[in-house]
Amino acid sequence: MAITLLSALLGGALFMLLHLPLPWLLGPMLASLIGSNTKKRYFEWPGRFRNTGMIIVGYTIGLSLSPPLLLMRPN
Repeated sequence: MAITLLSALLGGALFMLLHLPLPWLLGPMLASLIGSNTKKRYFEWPGRFRNTGMIIVGYTIGLSLSPPLLLMRPN
């Protein structure tokens, strides 16, 4: 679990340093994906932590949705 946490923190920090969008979400996701696919060791995260994280991410994304945003149409 510590390896997963460390790679996620490093990915988030890298995204913040590079001023990439959504560093708190995309950085850890990309770092964990790359780490789990390149290392022979299995990256693990307990289900309770995963579910809690998904609730927080879903709530945060949901807060940014509003009726005016949903009514916007591309040019």
